[in-house]
Amino acid sequence: FLPQPAVGCPVPGPSEAREEILEAVQRACRQYEQDRLQACCLSLLTSWRGCLADGGGNRYESHTGLRIQAKNGKDLLGVPRAVVEEARAALARLEEEAGTLQGGGG
Repeated sequence: FLPQPAVGCPVPGPSEAREEILEAVQRACRQYEQDRLQACCLSLLTSWRGCLADGGGNRYESHTGLRIQAKNGKDLLGVPRAVVEEARAALARLEEEAGTLQGGGG
């Protein structure tokens, strides 16, 4: 089930949606201090890494100490190789399950 727009509300096209996102990001950059923006990015990074490590699920540890590590100068943009390999294996399993469910045999 996908949510439908309210009657009479136009659905933005890809370029309109992109422009809205860019405007929102630019507004946030003007509105918030750098530390707060960095904390938001670290929160998103934690969620992204957690979803990868959990095989696409939402049962990951949310308090990983990234903010403290960032304050201590640690580079946090990399993702551990083991997490990437686990995520690839989980993706392969999910693709196989999807093929089986759709009658693809797997």
